[in-house]
Parts: sequence; C-alpha cells; structure tokens
Amino acid sequence: MNLYEKKIVYLHRTKGDGTVENCGFASFQCIPGGYKLAVQLRPLQRTAGEMKISEEIKEEVSVYLGMAEEDRDNTAAGGAIAGRQIEIGKLSVRCSSGNGMFRFPGNQDEIRINNNRYAVSKATGIRIIRHDGWEAAGSFGQEKTDGDGFCKEDLTLMPDKWEQLKKQYEILHPFGDEREFISIRPADFVIMTQKYQKLVHNSFLLHGYFNYRHLILGRDTGSFGNGDICFCLGVPGVFYEREKMVAIMFGFEGFETEGKVEDGKFGYYLRKVEI
Repeated sequence: MNLYEKKIVYLHRTKGDGTVENCGFASFQCIPGGYKLAVQLRPLQRTAGEMKISEEIKEEVSVYLGMAEEDRDNTAAGGAIAGRQIEIGKLSVRCSSGNGMFRFPGNQDEIRINNNRYAVSKATGIRIIRHDGWEAAGSFGQEKTDGDGFCKEDLTLMPDKWEQLKKQYEILHPFGDEREFISIRPADFVIMTQKYQKLVHNSFLLHGYFNYRHLILGRDTGSFGNGDICFCLGVPGVFYEREKMVAIMFGFEGFETEGKVEDGKFGYYLRKVEI
C-alpha cells in the first residue's frame, strides 16, 4: 500500500430475520510512520422484536483486523493464521453508534500491532464484536476469506464511488427535480477526499447541521452556473442576504431551493467538494 492509498470497508450486520443491514464503514490508510484505521458505526435500524437500547447506555466493543495468511513473527512456530482475527483495540459506542481512530507503527510493507509484525497485503477486513453477540463485519474487497466466517458479506466496491454511496445512504431530492443527493452527517466526511474532511470543523456547517440534523452531498451540474459536473456539499438553512454573506465567508458560495430563491425560504447553502 503506498502512502496515498486508502482501503474502504463497508460494515454490515445480519439481523434476526436474515436481512443484511449497513451499519457503517472503516478506512485503512498508510500515513507517515505507520497506518491509521478510522471506524464509523451507525445506529441500527431496529425491528419491533428487538430490544430498544437506551441512549444513555455506553459500552466498549472489540475491534479486530483480519489477516488471510501467516504473519512474519509466527510462521516459524507453525502458527497458521488464515482468517485470523487480531484484536486491535476497543471502540466506545452509545446505542450502537460511535467512531474512533486507531494508529499503528509500520511501513508500506508491514504493520506492527501489539509488538507483532504483519504483512499489510494480507489484511482482509474488519470485525466488531459486542459482548452480547452483536457484531458488524466487512471485507476490504481484495481477497476472499476461506470460509471461516470472518466476513458475513463480501462487498465488492463499484468502479463508480458515487453509485456505491447511493446504496449506503438515504437518497433525497431536495430541489424537486431528478437530481439525487444523499443525507450525511459530519461523522461521514471520511467519504470525501482528505482536503475536504477538514470541513467537519466549519462553524457555519456545524450550525446548520445542529439546527436541522442533516447535510446533503450530491453530484450536480447547475448550482454554480458553469454547467460542469461537480460534487456539492449542502448545509440546510433559510435564505437571507445577511445569511448568504456569512455563508460565503465560510466557503459556501451558492444557495439553492425548490423554485425561486427569496428571503425566508428554506434551502441549502452549497460548496464544491471532491469524493
């Protein structure tokens, strides 16, 4: 894995009725001096037969990295680890939702976890296990496991990242036309390129998010007037000239709503981003 390559794994949980539900994702990336793993767990959609978890319940869940073959330290001892699950740490969650970052020393060829060395090319996926048996898992999509149960579903990433995202997020039509946007949160900014992930600290964006509890992301051709296809990040809000000036100061140079833009009308302040 080179310094700029990132592996994305979409995490899934198999519910009691046998259906598979997306419950988050993780990114595994080489950084100077080692690697980082970012994990984002979404709240689960619970059926009538499932217990409702209190928002106040906090817990630590175990996070595992899968390795397909033998690692460099244990080969001499005869320790075959095909499908081996290596615990890398704990993730704090509330109501099955949480996010965390794990960092490991290493280089482009190996990663060191708990003083052991592993070949990065053998990393297969992520598994998260809670004490009561609930779990989420997903494959990096490079190598299939050999059937020992590490991944509940082997998800192959589509060549078109946007089409993949539309399968993972709620689709909205905020402007009353055929354009499709997805509903996201600041915690989802890992899906954008690193340059735009810094927007998670944008004060104007956070103000709009905490007022309306969502943001939008979509592929657009008309919001900026030049006809070019681009991706737009939208912050919900009400249009006023003074609010528009504040939005521009924070990098949101466009505004769009359903129909004509006029004072007091709800819509979205927009800016270009990359995914």
